[in-house]
Amino acid sequence: ARYLPANTLAVFTLHVDDLAEKAGLEKILREQFGGELAQDNPFFQNLGNRITKMPRKLGLRTDQPLFVFALPGDQSGQSLGGFILPVQSQRAVERGIKEALGTMAAAPLLSKLKKVDGYRAFTEEGLPFAVGFNDDVLVMIGSEESTPNLANRLRAIFRKETSLPKGRADFGRHLERKFDAGLWMNLPEILRHIEGVPAKFLGDPSHLGNLTSSLEI
Repeated sequence: ARYLPANTLAVFTLHVDDLAEKAGLEKILREQFGGELAQDNPFFQNLGNRITKMPRKLGLRTDQPLFVFALPGDQSGQSLGGFILPVQSQRAVERGIKEALGTMAAAPLLSKLKKVDGYRAFTEEGLPFAVGFNDDVLVMIGSEESTPNLANRLRAIFRKETSLPKGRADFGRHLERKFDAGLWMNLPEILRHIEGVPAKFLGDPSHLGNLTSSLEI
């Protein structure tokens, strides 16, 4: 959560392990494919366990929450989207890329990763997204159109130049609550960045204060 920028518009938080356990993934798969099929076919044996272990093989962690977030863009009405995934380590992510793509196919991608201030980054001019990862998290940000300063925005996130939990006590309280999935929104900032909202509905921006909305499930 400390990698979330202070100007974040909205955050969706998901506790993957808790949801998988409560959903009873193994039981659901047995019911879908049938008990006899699961017993007779080795492929279906412990399929749920293999699916839940897949993120770990890719270098990710499921015992920590993942975050999907929105940021204001450089222009009025524009926004950036992104996600933050907890990882085991930087090397584990690189091994995971090889695991997913194969060593030969992964080589060109890994060769394009740049070492930047303690993290590895994939940023190509003209692409509408940028990806970076260190020993803590993997971050991806992007927009519908190519944004020239995505690399700078990514760098600011990894440097933790501003932090949402530090800047907004209400977001910190939201994270302290126990939930499987949660949504936090900075309503005044969202309204400011929506094109076509008449000023009369916003009034004096200072009167909006720190109005936020949160939902936990």
